[in-house]
Amino acid sequence: MGFWDEFRRNLEAHQQAKPPHGQGDGLPDSQVPEFPVITLEILNRIPDQGLVSALAKSTLSCLALNIDDDWMRQLKEVSLAKQTIFSIWVMDHVVMRDGWEKFQARFRLDFISTIPAALQMVGARQHESLVNDVIQKLHAFAAFDFRLLRSDYNLYLMMQGVDRDYDHLRQEEDLDALSVEFIRRNPEAFVDR
Repeated sequence: MGFWDEFRRNLEAHQQAKPPHGQGDGLPDSQVPEFPVITLEILNRIPDQGLVSALAKSTLSCLALNIDDDWMRQLKEVSLAKQTIFSIWVMDHVVMRDGWEKFQARFRLDFISTIPAALQMVGARQHESLVNDVIQKLHAFAAFDFRLLRSDYNLYLMMQGVDRDYDHLRQEEDLDALSVEFIRRNPEAFVDR
């Protein structure tokens, strides 16, 4: 199974998961209609509840048109606004379901490193700070040469603390509300041309 197949399988598994604490955009992804093309009329008709998932699924469908292992290149072909929402959506779905340890294992650091800028764009400053901390920890962990101490278990322990911080942070800073506000302020940036 290739990276893309696993990526799609993981995202499909998340469609059944409901975000804890009643957060998230409120609808399981399986109940959010898919829009292969987003027009201004369609965007305006999508309710806030489900908006983030609808745009992320639209972006995912664009990536799926040309399946290959270089999905980061494909992602750069969509608008920066769509990249922003898609990156945040992927991070939030995977972290809430499987935790940071699994997220960092599934995605390359070059993708993870794009997320702080996306969080900054939507105004999620606390999330941005946390993700920057995670990136610093991953770089430090990757640079650590003592193989006896650099184990999967140590990485697991390090990421467990980040999972607790992320869970707490989701209660303080509503990532989905900030994303919806960003989308509504910039509707033209999400319209397919």
